[in-house]
Amino acid sequence: MLKQRKIRECSLQILYKIEISNIKIQYFIRHKNPYNINELIKNIFVNFKLPINIIPQTTYLINGVLNNITTIDHIIKTNSVKWKINRLFPIDKNIIRISCYELLFLQNLSINIIINEAIEIAKKFSNHKSVNFINGILDSISDKIRNK
Repeated sequence: MLKQRKIRECSLQILYKIEISNIKIQYFIRHKNPYNINELIKNIFVNFKLPINIIPQTTYLINGVLNNITTIDHIIKTNSVKWKINRLFPIDKNIIRISCYELLFLQNLSINIIINEAIEIAKKFSNHKSVNFINGILDSISDKIRNK
């Protein structure tokens, strides 16, 4: 479980880096990685001294999120009634994106594990108000996705 959390945390950090830099996520989708996402991932792992043994799984998760970002963001928009997606904090948005991707495409993972991991990561990287917000959105999303 700790390895999976590290994969999620590293994925969050890289998605956050993409979001706050001038790299537009839509370019990754339209142009099939013009900025070479795999090279970016490796550089971040080296620069931040992250465990290189999880690069393949982290790359898989990041590519999964980026390749499905339109669908994921639509789901987030429809479940965050009072908040527009562009107003969400980048950290919170990417925690939700990762969890939404896992709910949609990694059906072998338990809903409770996905949401609990998101909450623990939010406690580490965000603030206490965000934890409740993320929990509420993921509860709503999971009800709609997994209970179809």
